[in-house]
Amino acid sequence: MRFLTIFSGIPSTAPPADRVEVQFKATGTTLPINGVSNRYDDTYVEELVGVIDATDFADVVSRLNRTLQDLWPCGPAYYCG
Repeated sequence: MRFLTIFSGIPSTAPPADRVEVQFKATGTTLPINGVSNRYDDTYVEELVGVIDATDFADVVSRLNRTLQDLWPCGPAYYCG
């Protein structure tokens, strides 16, 4: 199972205890070469409360999914890398 990991608590110099790591399940086609999917689950998880509003999160994931689908590679790029 593939995941997209998003870190919040930027800057990266923040202590690990102040960082939040959230993984989103890949729900679309996944490239075998690098594991990138063309779609990720947009379920708002409780770890994001206080980090990002549910509406803003839905907008971000929607834009991410739309961009990934728009720029998804053609067949030869998919199979040849």
